[in-house]
Parts: sequence; structure tokens; C-alpha cells
Amino acid sequence: MTLQDNVRKGATWLDGFAPGWESKIDLSTLDLHSSVRCVAGQALNTGDQSGYGVMMEALRGGSHVLGAITDVEYGFTHPDVAMRGPQNPYSGGSPSDPRLVELVRLWTAEIMIRRQTPEVTP
Repeated sequence: MTLQDNVRKGATWLDGFAPGWESKIDLSTLDLHSSVRCVAGQALNTGDQSGYGVMMEALRGGSHVLGAITDVEYGFTHPDVAMRGPQNPYSGGSPSDPRLVELVRLWTAEIMIRRQTPEVTP
């Protein structure tokens, strides 16, 4: 799968899990290096639990072990950035990391498509 495929999979999952999620995203602060300003962080924040935490529980039952794999599969992070280690204790990279910049571009495109598509009413 390509990065774009992964982002589309994540966006489609969000469409079913939290309809209207795209309207909650502030594109000016979208930051995939932050668990608060990332797509899930903004779209699913409940006030009691971070949006990233909500996504983590919904997709993988709260397991941090499968975190990097799931985050990549659903386009929430880049495969190279998800690798953990001494230089990369959480998700690595930085907001200006070209790999994350590319993912932000792909997420922005998915969000804009959804914002421009009128809802169909029966």
C-alpha cells in the first residue's frame, strides 16, 4: 500500500467511526508529530481522553505494542517515523520532517475532499 492508500484507509475509518470528523480539523495547526494536534487528536478529542487515545482504543484495544503498525496502516504516521529506538522514543521526526510534511499534505487533501462534498440526504 502507498502512503495515500493508508491515509484513505484512515479517513474511511474515521468516516464510519466519527462522521463529520473532517470539520473538527484545524488545518493551520495540523501536526502529525503531536498526539493532540494530529488528525486523531483533533477529530476524536472527548475532553476526558485525547483523540489519539480514543483512536488507539478503537483500533487496537488500547495496546501500545501494536501502535506503530496500526498508525502506519491507517496513515496516522509514516512507516520510517514509526520506528522506535533510542533516537526515536515515541513517534520520531518533527513537524518539519519531510516524511510527516508529505502525510500532512495527503491528509489535507482528504479533508478538503470531504469538506467540499455535500452530504446526500434521502
